[in-house]
Amino acid sequence: MESTTKNIKKETYMRRFLTALLPVFLPVFIYFIFGPLDMIMANSDYIKFHFLDVLWVLLVSALVVTILLALICALTKGKTLSSILAAFTGFGLMSYINGTFLNKHLGTLNGIEPAWEEFASHSVWNYIICAIIFLAPIAISVFTKGNLKKLFVALSGILVGMQLVGLIGSMTAQEKHTEEKAYLSLEDQFELAGEGNVVIFLLDALSNKAIEEMNAAFEGALDGFADFTYYANNNTLYVGTFPSTTYLLTGYEYNFNESYRDFFKNAWNGDRAKLFYETLEDNGYEFNLYDETPYIANPASLMEGKVSNLKVAKTEVTVNYDKMPCLLKLSAYRYMPFALKKYFFMDTSDVNECVTYSNEADTQSAIKLRWNYLTELEKVGLTVDEDDKNRVTLQYLWGAHPPYSVTSQGTYCGSSGGSTLGAQTKGYLKMVETYIEKMKELGLYDSSTIIVMSDHGDLEVGDVNADVQAVFMLKKPNEKHEQIVISKAPISHENFMPTMIELTGGDASLFGETIFEIDENETRERRTYRWMVNSDYPDLKRKYNVMQEYRYTGDRDDLKEQFINGPYEIHPLLDSFY
Repeated sequence: MESTTKNIKKETYMRRFLTALLPVFLPVFIYFIFGPLDMIMANSDYIKFHFLDVLWVLLVSALVVTILLALICALTKGKTLSSILAAFTGFGLMSYINGTFLNKHLGTLNGIEPAWEEFASHSVWNYIICAIIFLAPIAISVFTKGNLKKLFVALSGILVGMQLVGLIGSMTAQEKHTEEKAYLSLEDQFELAGEGNVVIFLLDALSNKAIEEMNAAFEGALDGFADFTYYANNNTLYVGTFPSTTYLLTGYEYNFNESYRDFFKNAWNGDRAKLFYETLEDNGYEFNLYDETPYIANPASLMEGKVSNLKVAKTEVTVNYDKMPCLLKLSAYRYMPFALKKYFFMDTSDVNECVTYSNEADTQSAIKLRWNYLTELEKVGLTVDEDDKNRVTLQYLWGAHPPYSVTSQGTYCGSSGGSTLGAQTKGYLKMVETYIEKMKELGLYDSSTIIVMSDHGDLEVGDVNADVQAVFMLKKPNEKHEQIVISKAPISHENFMPTMIELTGGDASLFGETIFEIDENETRERRTYRWMVNSDYPDLKRKYNVMQEYRYTGDRDDLKEQFINGPYEIHPLLDSFY
């Protein structure tokens, strides 16, 4: 008799455990499996690893958490258990509805934290709606007679099933996982040729305003660039690393009627790009690029035959288990109520640290490209290959891009910020100055061409006072000044490619005007395109749905006036990179 009673109790506990599984699994599935995998697959332009690299870790984690929570829930009975399962169901339902239907477009996780105060009204209403959805099943459980556990099991099962079908569909459509990866090798990142060096520093988001703030805070901040000519009226064709950097490297203008993936393909396979890199090669130059490929060429293999340090290699993936919570934080950023999202904000680089590779493939050592470049430069130093000549080296740096996480001395002060625009600008220019000093030690400074430039200026989308013009400073071989020369010539990124060809000994006329052909007093109409959200046009999956075109003559103040007057033309997008 005693044995029978024990078996009944055991069966009752087991039944409660089995009943709890689906309601508990619903939020676990959303945050541990569906959320991370869906975000990885939907953002393969930014996230560098394949979903299969982390799939098994997420599945095992979800299974363990689900079983443990269900075992704990099974310790309760009756109405208490019903209310607990209602809470799990409500939380899962709230997360699903909020993440799928109620999210505001917040743009890409590129280090720029949204201005949360601008969403204050939306946050309140979103919080109220989420609270109602979450509390509704609990209220029904508490105030309704009868056993509602089967209802919560059924509802949880339906929601999991719906998402599972979508997830499997996305997995099937995802690009094939392969061991071979194209990547930009960092092997010769700190090496120069024995002669004929053209060194380009591309500092992200560096505007004239950033230079002015730096100069106001740090006297003599540009003294190290006395031999340079500072072109203080340089127009960027596009405001945004994409497509600006791709345009600089290919000369291909963005086609608003094609997808951004087709843009990458057409840009790198276009006649202008082929002619540019063939001309460099004919003149004996190789082109080495040290940048993050998702914003330039996706897939990176599009640069094959043009960029010399592009490599293709087999690689093994190692999961960094201590970094895996980033994927749960990524889910929380998507599914939690809007008012709580700021606590889960992160940078895409944080997500990419979830895995490491057996070689350089897909990592590109982003930390070297951002905050710790100076440390790496001082540790490794510059070397020279005396047998090599004619090398273009383009080094991307974080520049004036938020968050401001570098001090005026070029040291890292925390991923969440802590510096200022002026101080960070000074810090990154100190990195460039250090590189220049090491070139002088090698006896290569005088004979080299050095360019300090930006892909675009300020990123304040919609701000009429934003300075979107991009910095451009140039030192030609053997150029010497007592102090930096300021030029007001109305140049543009459209002049970059022909200028590069002239600097490397080619026929620039095939590509257009060089900056040297443009007089300071010349009147030129120039174009600038800004990513924008425009409610008169259809929403896209990502934040921005149009590019607004502005045309101006004069300088940046004239461009700001055009921002006030409104766009010259609005170009609806087929899809959006951001």
